Amino acid sequence: MHDTEAVARDLEERTAALSGCVVHPEREATEAVGRGAVYTRGADGAVLRDDEAAGWPALRADLIARHFAPYHAGIEQLVADMVAAHGSCTIIDVHSYPREAQRYELDCGLDPAAHRPQLCVGTDPVHTPDALVVGVERVAQALGFEVARDTPFSGTFVPSAWQGDTRVAAVMLEVQRDMYMDEGTGLPHGGAARVSELIRRVVAQVLAGE
Repeated sequence: MHDTEAVARDLEERTAALSGCVVHPEREATEAVGRGAVYTRGADGAVLRDDEAAGWPALRADLIARHFAPYHAGIEQLVADMVAAHGSCTIIDVHSYPREAQRYELDCGLDPAAHRPQLCVGTDPVHTPDALVVGVERVAQALGFEVARDTPFSGTFVPSAWQGDTRVAAVMLEVQRDMYMDEGTGLPHGGAARVSELIRRVVAQVLAGE
């Protein structure tokens, strides 16, 4: 098996069985209003873990060591493999978000009145070339998505070891959840196929170098 395939499979095995409420691998290791790498608060501000309990520091350190750190090490190695083999690497960072603003967004200082498009394209001033984000917008618009940049969320995931290295490009796709599921029940609907097609076309465009 190719090394990169092995890394990708390893990453999937490490994260697929875990809810983001256990460890959120794309957050910073530092805390952020209870929504850092190890959540202590839910989206509505409710307490998930008592971060004032005596055993909390040890529990958090254990979760970081067992899940967060290995994930990041694997991602960094995967990026290194891609750069070594191809001279560059593009990260497509896919997320979803609810139609209505959540309590934690306010706690993080986000504007509750910010526009919430069907597809938010998150960018980074160093790692998101204009051609990449324009290409994503073109694909999304061709599929009928309403698109906006960096609203209500901005930025994109780049492993810490590669931040500042322009050989690594990245773009975030934040899809409004009601585009593919019923937010009340969590059940997918027919729109899921269109979201899958969006991601497939973005990947194909990147691979084609467009």
